[in-house]
Amino acid sequence: MWAGDSDDGVLGITVSRNGPQSAALQDAAEGDRLLLDGPFGVFTRPASASDLPMVLVAGGVGITAFRRLWQRLEQERDREAHLFYGNETYEEISYRDELDSLEHVNIVHVLNDEPDFDGETGFVDADVLERNLPRELGEYQFLMCGPAPMVLKLREGLAEAGVPKDRIREELFAS
Repeated sequence: MWAGDSDDGVLGITVSRNGPQSAALQDAAEGDRLLLDGPFGVFTRPASASDLPMVLVAGGVGITAFRRLWQRLEQERDREAHLFYGNETYEEISYRDELDSLEHVNIVHVLNDEPDFDGETGFVDADVLERNLPRELGEYQFLMCGPAPMVLKLREGLAEAGVPKDRIREELFAS
């Protein structure tokens, strides 16, 4: 079984500076007691069991669902991996330094409100994926996590492009 399924007891949390649900965590300090609830999904596990090339699509703080996965993909390097990350501006990119240091996982930033950005602009959609992936979309396993409008629109675009439903996994969030 691929190491993406391992459970080493490490918990990762990403906190948005502007998220209304996570505002209280901004002042948390070492030793503070926290009550944690969720997440309840394990949407990466079935994709990890596949040998298909992997495409991760994140919107904003939805990147959190993929951090441990890109770290494993970077270490093991046994499958093709791409991460498309949508944000409003360059400054809003979480884990920017860590993402920039990746050598195996191909990172494509998509910025919606950065007029001078040299890369992809607008929203992560099937056209952005087709322009940046070396294979046909139907040859990949897709994992998506982000705002519902992004995920739902992308799911529809992938289906229209002929991606089988069982190759699309998603996790929605609301801020």
